[in-house]
Amino acid sequence: MQRLNRPRPDILICRSGRIDIHKRAAGRMGLDADSRISFFMDEEQNLYIRQDKDGLHSMSVRGKILFRYQSAETARAILSLPDVPPDTDKVRFRIGEPDDGQTFPVITRIML
Repeated sequence: MQRLNRPRPDILICRSGRIDIHKRAAGRMGLDADSRISFFMDEEQNLYIRQDKDGLHSMSVRGKILFRYQSAETARAILSLPDVPPDTDKVRFRIGEPDDGQTFPVITRIML
């Protein structure tokens, strides 16, 4: 089965280091203006995101639309994943449902 309409992305990652998480995804994750997040990768190079007291702190809450974080190092690491085409300046992903209630998978693959 092939999806005819594209789902709206939950997260935007730019090579400049800007990381935007849309408010609806942040709500599912339980994020607020003081929440910190971290990205994790498993041995199969699957990407995950979760709240982490030692993680990135939100730079700003842009109105009621999104949470903004800044980390050039994290953005470069994500943009170097095998699922991301080389020389891409920004990518948009969806955030899946957590298996453990805290760690959310970032869906980097396009399912056909």
